[in-house]
Amino acid sequence: MLAQDVLPWTLFGARAAVIREVSPHLVRVTFVSADSGEDTLVDFADAGADTRVKLLLPPAVGGLDRIVPGGDWYQQWRELPDHRRPAMRTYTVRAVRPATVDRRAEVDVDLVLHGVVGPASAWATALLAGERGTGPEMDREVLLCGPNAAHGGPYGGREWLAPSPARDLLLVGDETALPAIAAILEELPADATGTALIEIPSAVDELDLRTPAEFSVRWLPRDEVPEVGQGGLMLRAALGWVPCDAAAAEAFVAQDIPADELLWEVPGPDDVVGSVAQPGIRAWVAGEAGAVREIRRHLVGACALSRREVAFMGYWRMGTSEAN
Repeated sequence: MLAQDVLPWTLFGARAAVIREVSPHLVRVTFVSADSGEDTLVDFADAGADTRVKLLLPPAVGGLDRIVPGGDWYQQWRELPDHRRPAMRTYTVRAVRPATVDRRAEVDVDLVLHGVVGPASAWATALLAGERGTGPEMDREVLLCGPNAAHGGPYGGREWLAPSPARDLLLVGDETALPAIAAILEELPADATGTALIEIPSAVDELDLRTPAEFSVRWLPRDEVPEVGQGGLMLRAALGWVPCDAAAAEAFVAQDIPADELLWEVPGPDDVVGSVAQPGIRAWVAGEAGAVREIRRHLVGACALSRREVAFMGYWRMGTSEAN
């Protein structure tokens, strides 16, 4: 097969082997091969921090075998009847552990729990109850659409690009962005400096993150400021941030993004370059789209950061769910 015939992303059959509580509102699901013979995840590539994956959940009726991996899998999915079409949601890959002589390949994905509202949260909540013996056993078979190691890369599906030098960085997000922020922090060089602003439902959701020595993490629990809506705390904190070399920035007027659009504005792979004027400043912002939009206005407007140095991702929008 020619290299150009190998897709950078493909479907992988998987099974939820283990689910554990990371915090009261976050669980980690470890996926392994769906096949007892062939290791179906052996070619799932580790593409780096903030890599996104599509999770296709068990349908209410029928099975996932109606979707055959290949270039037309999405069309197959769309053509299924509503009651047989598996719900599909986007998540961040938290970790990939390649197969070894005594262990099959494993993929960790962290899911935010918000009760039975939404198919993924409902599935994970029921799965956790089954794991604890407080509920019935759930269907653990899923499909993951992720980076295909057989392609060799680059795969796409990720936005984080580490600047060099990694100085005065800013990472902002809510609990939906926490897995990506945690992975980015682990990937940073030991001498990286910066700030992570992370909005979470409650102080009990704070995690012990592995960070460079000079990188600070500020947790923003919503339940301590109930009058501020979701996304409000990370917005408020981000508006107080300015780059260390603010005097070198030039005035810039941020172009407005329509409120009904799910903001996704990221630089290309050749854009992250340190300079004397702005030595490695890098801003990565993800979470509720309305808050991300206002943070963008501050960073490229008041702070005058170059668009080549910032990534803004509306992971979700208040009042809507991810469309299937």
